[in-house]
Amino acid sequence: MSQIISGIVCHSALAEKLTNAFPGDTIKPLAQDYVLLPLDQQRARQNGDESPIFPSSYELTERSAAVLARLSFHGDVAFIEAEYYGADGFQTAIVWRAGAIVYGPSRSDQQAATGTAYPDAVSGALRMLGARYGDVGDEFQALGLGRYRRV
Repeated sequence: MSQIISGIVCHSALAEKLTNAFPGDTIKPLAQDYVLLPLDQQRARQNGDESPIFPSSYELTERSAAVLARLSFHGDVAFIEAEYYGADGFQTAIVWRAGAIVYGPSRSDQQAATGTAYPDAVSGALRMLGARYGDVGDEFQALGLGRYRRV
């Protein structure tokens, strides 16, 4: 089973500012009063923004990163990516606070064939936002991101 997620996660109090900054995109509700705004490079390219800003990210462009830095003056904002095919895949994450990067860019890789695993980049970013994992394995699952297979 595959999963591809690329988007912005923040507290729902920032939802209106987020949709104003990225018009035309649909916010998806998450648990613990957070939201996800899917973001992909195809949409960024339509806005004339071609290149990812960090080598560890496929989707985050310079223009989008600048918007997220500005939004973070109103509350913490995370950009996350997770791409898995079966047990192989990677995650990237970055968190902004008050205009500055406070986490990342971080990348996690998982390779089933070698058993190689690195710390969970996305859950680390969600933890920085204040998400708590409670009774489930990590913050990714606690917010319900696992229910989105392609966003």
